[in-house]
Amino acid sequence: MRPILMIMLLAASLGLAPLAFGNNGDGNMPDIPHKTQPDEKTLIGGQPSKEQFREMQAQGVQTVVNFRGSDEFDDWSEADVVTDLGMLYIHIPVAGADGLTRQAVSAFDRAVSAAGDEPVLYHCASGNRVGAMFALRAALIEDHSVEEAMEIGRKHGMTSLAEPVQEMLESGQVPDAE
Repeated sequence: MRPILMIMLLAASLGLAPLAFGNNGDGNMPDIPHKTQPDEKTLIGGQPSKEQFREMQAQGVQTVVNFRGSDEFDDWSEADVVTDLGMLYIHIPVAGADGLTRQAVSAFDRAVSAAGDEPVLYHCASGNRVGAMFALRAALIEDHSVEEAMEIGRKHGMTSLAEPVQEMLESGQVPDAE
C-alpha cells in the first residue's frame, strides 16, 4: 500500500480531515498581498501574479472570484490565466462602497455555491471588498445578526468598508444596483 494512501486511511479512521490546500505536500500558499486564510478552503487577498495563480492551482485552488473592476487591472488577462490553468473564474466587479449592492451579494452567494467545498481564492486589490461581501452575505443570505456579520466580514479581510457596511446593515438599506 502506498504511504500516502496509508496516511489518508489512518487519518480517516481517526476522524481527521485532510487540509483542503496543499496538494503538493507543503500546504504553503503564495504570499499574495493582504493574504488571510480564515479556514482551510478559503484564501483571501489582493491581486496575485501569474506565477502565484500557478502556485495556488498546484496547491489545490479550484475557483477564483475576482471583485476588482475591469478598469482596475489590465496588465494581463486574469480570466485567461485562471481558465488556462483549469480553474473556474468568476468576476463580480465591486467598485468600493457603491458596488456593495443586493445584486452583487446575490452574485457572490452564487459564486460561493459554485465553489462548493473546493478551495477558493477570493480577491480584490486588498481583500477589503471581499470581507465586505462576506459580511453582507452573512446578514442578508445567512440571517446573521449585524454584530456576527461584521465579525465575519473582519475575519475575511474587511477594513475600511466596515463603517458603510455596518450602516447598511443597521439601517436595513442595502442598495439595488442602478
